[in-house]
Amino acid sequence: MVDLIEHDDDFKAILEKRKRITISKPLKPGKMGFVHKHGDIFIECDHTDHAELDSVIMDSAGNYCIIEAINGSVNLDGLPRDYSRKQSILKKMTGKDTIPFLLISSEDVHNKQPICKVMSNPHTYFAHVGFDKYCSFKLGSERFSSMNNLPHRSKVMGISAFPLIQTDYTSLCDQAKKRVVDGLSLGKIDSEEFRDYDFLNKILLSRVSIPFLVELLEIMGYNFIGSGENHPISILNRMNFDYAILAFELNDMRGSIYLKRKNEARFIKLGPRYNHTLEVERAITKRAGGFYRSLVQEKRVLDDRIINNYFESFFSNPTGERRKRWDRPTLESLLEGSG
Repeated sequence: MVDLIEHDDDFKAILEKRKRITISKPLKPGKMGFVHKHGDIFIECDHTDHAELDSVIMDSAGNYCIIEAINGSVNLDGLPRDYSRKQSILKKMTGKDTIPFLLISSEDVHNKQPICKVMSNPHTYFAHVGFDKYCSFKLGSERFSSMNNLPHRSKVMGISAFPLIQTDYTSLCDQAKKRVVDGLSLGKIDSEEFRDYDFLNKILLSRVSIPFLVELLEIMGYNFIGSGENHPISILNRMNFDYAILAFELNDMRGSIYLKRKNEARFIKLGPRYNHTLEVERAITKRAGGFYRSLVQEKRVLDDRIINNYFESFFSNPTGERRKRWDRPTLESLLEGSG
């Protein structure tokens, strides 16, 4: 791949993994771009990883192509979502409407369902190179990473030289948030509206008081699962929570709630289940980096009508399955642990 790009005038650059770089220079707050971490390339914002990349090619016309290498047929189920996320991110970072995707495999897995799902999209390509060539390609790439001072390797670049501008992540969040609020104002959320924003994972929408939250959930007939048992949702009023943040999760098109502990740097995430219960999912502490800061900084309060539409849209007919008792954390474990 490197030799092809070096000797073809149609190509301008290929992004290189550099194993000797442990941590690259951090990005400015609110900016999304490439970083190196322990030899791998990530797209990051505010210390939060949004995608891991094998490589990116740029041609002489300023177009970009994502390269993904896989070794066999294991762990393919998450590939369609990874493909969608990476395409969405690169579109936003480059301003291009089309980002081709090249999948290189050591086995012929083109007929596997996850591969077929990815290949059903336009501008996607599959290359079966054979195991011996795959190893040679990987080993060759690895050898080259320690020889990047050779003059004829001028098109292979690290993240600091690769011609890709950093993107204002905050403005992307604001754009997606506006789409959600506009949709809730009309009482309808269309998943197609968010195809290019799915890499955001979740959008924080509004801060609400605990009594108001309990009132709305009581009307909808919700219970709370905190210690493996069902409790009336009113129990949240008697627990040590300060306020709640309402969120919209783009990957699953569902709502979730983050409860802030009083006098603690900790949020507890709750998710709706199909039997109208709120189930504890995880704790978020300062270790979550940029996402924790986003929760703390979320001050906006939407008007009551939009909040009511939020619950009608995401909590009236929840589809999430209740976890098995041994597979779900208890509230006590999340409050006692370090997060």
